[in-house]
Amino acid sequence: RLMVPVLLKSTPALLNCGHAGTLRYALFLSNLWSSLDRKAVLGNLSDNSAICAMIMDYRRAYIVTKQSHLSEEVEAEIANCIVQFGLKLTETKLNKLIARLGEWRDSLSISPSKESDISTEVSVGLKSKGEYARSISFYKLMSQFGRKLKGIFVPSYASVWSHCIDLLKHCSSVHTKSVSLLVKANNKNNGAIVKKEGKKSKDKGNKRKRDNDVEDEVMLSLNGGDLSEMILSIKSVLDAVRICCTYDNNEFVDE
Repeated sequence: RLMVPVLLKSTPALLNCGHAGTLRYALFLSNLWSSLDRKAVLGNLSDNSAICAMIMDYRRAYIVTKQSHLSEEVEAEIANCIVQFGLKLTETKLNKLIARLGEWRDSLSISPSKESDISTEVSVGLKSKGEYARSISFYKLMSQFGRKLKGIFVPSYASVWSHCIDLLKHCSSVHTKSVSLLVKANNKNNGAIVKKEGKKSKDKGNKRKRDNDVEDEVMLSLNGGDLSEMILSIKSVLDAVRICCTYDNNEFVDE
């Protein structure tokens, strides 16, 4: 119990030890939280919750930039150690933890006003890599809680249901907009009539260049926002929803 404040201060440095170091740290936390009684855990609830948020940032800090075969193993162990912590909480405290991690998940979001300032003609509206990474980590944790607690955990989805819907709508709009921009690039100025032959030839060349430029910028925007992370965020959300539906014995989803 006395170690928790020290661990909170040391967590950023420990996470800088890379994949193997993070894995060992997550295993240590799992053993620590599973061995403490509820009174000891609740006595350091704020610090323990802060540690959870810090280690949840593993994917954003490492996986986006430094791929490793240990990545999935580390992520699974991070989710497992937080579940061990969550098992020591009351239902009310657990829901507060989920809400706090939900705030952490959204803390990198760009406000609509700022988004309009940085948008370009060909922007497809992708979120930053960090936003997707945090959503993936969050919903993997929700899935882990769901598998462990089953029907008991289903009501906890109430606080994240709207975010699930918003994220899926966002991803759908990104796909629709990117396809629309590519079609627009291919069809732009197709009906233009040019009287002079020389000008007509030159305009055709300019049109092809503009179309190629738009297509290249759309694909650059997709890659810059990391399309693979967006797809993984969809997968993690759908997996969490599937687990919720699997263990929903009280028609929570219908409500």
